[in-house]
Amino acid sequence: LNRIARRFKSDRILRVDFALQNNDGDYYQKEKITEVYSKIVRDGVIVCDRRYEMLGYSNSGLREGHCFFFHEDLCGEERILIPDILASLGNFDHIDPSKYAS
Repeated sequence: LNRIARRFKSDRILRVDFALQNNDGDYYQKEKITEVYSKIVRDGVIVCDRRYEMLGYSNSGLREGHCFFFHEDLCGEERILIPDILASLGNFDHIDPSKYAS
């Protein structure tokens, strides 16, 4: 993420931490939480009239319950889109993610 923050505007990056207020281990509560998290990851989140969309995550970030979102400013002079950021990281088409999942 540091490389992305240096290369692109870091004021457009948002780290989102997911945490439970009251975790009593209830299955219904866990299912509801998963539903809320999924909605945020799928639809993004709005903070101060800015829409942030899912940029990415790391394995350790997922264990700790956080991921990163990015605000695509489509009205500004310098348009930076999430696909452009991901493309700048390199070509990973030859990598099979199932071999590295653990």
